[in-house]
Amino acid sequence: TGGRSIDVKEATIGLVGVFGYKSGFKTQEAFRQDVVSDTVEAEGTNLSSTWDIVINGFGSASASWGDNRVGVTGLLVRSTSKKAQVEVGTDTNLPTGQSYRNEGTAWYERELASAQLSGEHKLGDVELQWRGSIGQSTRKAPYERDISYTVVNGITAFNGASLGNAIRFSELKDEVSSFGFDAKYVLKLAKGRELELSGGAVTSSTDRNYELISFAFTGPRGPTSNNVLRSRVDYLFSPDNIDPARFVISEQTGKDDAYIGSLENLAAYLASEFEVTSFIRASVGVRYEDATQKVRTTNRFGDTPTAPVELANDYLLPAATITWNFADELQMRLGYSKTIARPQFRELAFTPYIDPESNRIYQGNPFLKDSEFENYDARLEYYFGRGQFVTAGAFYKKID
Repeated sequence: TGGRSIDVKEATIGLVGVFGYKSGFKTQEAFRQDVVSDTVEAEGTNLSSTWDIVINGFGSASASWGDNRVGVTGLLVRSTSKKAQVEVGTDTNLPTGQSYRNEGTAWYERELASAQLSGEHKLGDVELQWRGSIGQSTRKAPYERDISYTVVNGITAFNGASLGNAIRFSELKDEVSSFGFDAKYVLKLAKGRELELSGGAVTSSTDRNYELISFAFTGPRGPTSNNVLRSRVDYLFSPDNIDPARFVISEQTGKDDAYIGSLENLAAYLASEFEVTSFIRASVGVRYEDATQKVRTTNRFGDTPTAPVELANDYLLPAATITWNFADELQMRLGYSKTIARPQFRELAFTPYIDPESNRIYQGNPFLKDSEFENYDARLEYYFGRGQFVTAGAFYKKID
């Protein structure tokens, strides 16, 4: 009864879920050479086979009403790899007539888990976006085994060298959290042109812990029969042969074989995009970053490790792009920007690590600094049909 009207606002709920599983083998054969002063000291063929199993899951839920949207997402990726490899070759450091055979197995577990809460809102003429996230990634290598043999007249025997004879256990964990927001406002100008103003800020924190424990069997320390030395590794280092007169296990972990790292970063930006004329469009902005990165090696023996590293810097990073549509199908883009690149934690830590792809040992350098880039680029683009274009470009980059 009466003349009342009721305004009903609708809300939309969205749900998405994805699960995946993959299992497969990969076999690689590589030819490797070690070169010192233009002389090939060692060369060999490496054959490796890896069994990878990957599972992943993704879920998202969102709610929308009016000009507002709030959503939550979760991601989990886990992979497990079992690797075996054999390398045979020659080495000039070995006596004449001898060659080498290296064998290795490894087990890797990697996992990434993250969650994010985000929102989009329109407050009058202002568009606002925000997001907060947490994540954790881990890498565990609970058993890496390498052993080196010498081959004489086609007969393979354990050579007793500690190099190439190791058992390693390592674990890495990264924890990341961040929060940020972006805002955009469009200002109407004369003659139908627009000025888009945007800005935002983000703060992030990353913490890393890495630990490596390494062992090796040393020996033989006394007379050992050829039948023992020619045995496969599980017989060679069986309980019967672990004896002060034969093989003794010793810890090879170094004083810098574990490290702790952290990165605290606060960044903010302001940007604008506008039409200079009906044929020329420009984008101009500046980003400010203030970051502190720390890396400290540790050990459980009480030894004095390498001095800790701290990189504390702040930067103003401008950027500009001009797009000129000087013909219906032709346009030119000119751009300039300053960017930075920070060393990774493991690149700063004076900790040796093995690249599983190349099977080479690398070591970090605590004297590395941030890299600063100045980037200039120009592109000419010709559009002659739907989805059809030709681009010619040139760039110049200065790195400090």
